[in-house]
Amino acid sequence: MALASNIFLSLYANTLAYLLLSPIFSLLLAEFSYRFVESKFRYSKFPQINFKKLIKIGTLLFVGLIILLSNIGVKQITFKINTTLNSFGEIIKPINYIERKANLGERIKPKYTLGGKDVINGCNENLLKTSDGIFNKCLLKVDSQSLIYLTGDSHATHLLPAIEGAGLAADIYFQGHPRDNFIDKQVSTITNTEATLNKKTQLEEFSKSYSDIFLVTSFFLSPYEKQLNLTKKKFVDYIESYKDLATIIFIAPTPVFKTGPASCVAVGVNCYLDVETDALRREKTLDMYKELEQRYKNVYLYEPYTGLCEANECKIYDKKKDFLLYRDDNHISVEASVTLSPDFEKWFISEFGNLK
Repeated sequence: MALASNIFLSLYANTLAYLLLSPIFSLLLAEFSYRFVESKFRYSKFPQINFKKLIKIGTLLFVGLIILLSNIGVKQITFKINTTLNSFGEIIKPINYIERKANLGERIKPKYTLGGKDVINGCNENLLKTSDGIFNKCLLKVDSQSLIYLTGDSHATHLLPAIEGAGLAADIYFQGHPRDNFIDKQVSTITNTEATLNKKTQLEEFSKSYSDIFLVTSFFLSPYEKQLNLTKKKFVDYIESYKDLATIIFIAPTPVFKTGPASCVAVGVNCYLDVETDALRREKTLDMYKELEQRYKNVYLYEPYTGLCEANECKIYDKKKDFLLYRDDNHISVEASVTLSPDFEKWFISEFGNLK
């Protein structure tokens, strides 16, 4: 019984935080409503209610709320709430049964490097003045005439070990690219965005030193399939901006598990991915990439799924081999990304031959 309680508390720690906080906020709201709204109506004579004043106050409150949301933004508010809950998760880690039992430690941290250097923070588009040009700290040189330029969001970052370990005779440059440009409904085109123009300038500069440039692009798009037509239009803009400067390689969507690996490692729960369900999730995105690949002669699609999942089976953690496939529900672990190298190398050489 104690074991079952520990597992339940570990799996649903953040949910329990919601459950604990929700009644508190509800009681505070109820008290406010009773004191300043309900009691006024209950104990005041109807003719004495100043409806004009009430309407004015309500209007001011509504306008104030709109201004607050405009300045702070819904995303920022959501981010702060999630950050608070994540902090709560960190606080309870020492007493979290699954965390202690799994003991995943460094294996679930996003320690993706390039040539041993941290590039997650140092080479992020959002943190750089990319108009300054090419950043040498984001470049791994092997004195090649070919360059692999890896870009995208965190789903590009988790491919760094795979590409570096592939053994291809190519220099590697990494720079994050803001995903918001592709998913924001307010942005109808990315052709003239700062990130697109800066990357074009970089590619033009690289073309002076490299005979072949491969722009490897990876984004996490599956939650946004409802607006995939708009996303596809932006990817067309993306291709048109760079097609004369580089060969463009898109990375097909990788598996997404129901939860992270902790429960599987500790107690063997939520270990396997429902491959058929996941295939439906990624179907529209995959079709979009395939359509773009057929439309443009210098656009290619790499499918990492087969390199990650054997015989239509995906297991987030293999206990016999002590092999961790994912560090959370949708990011490849460092150790798994390294094992993807041979698959990427084989595919790359089959498409482009050996590099110089």
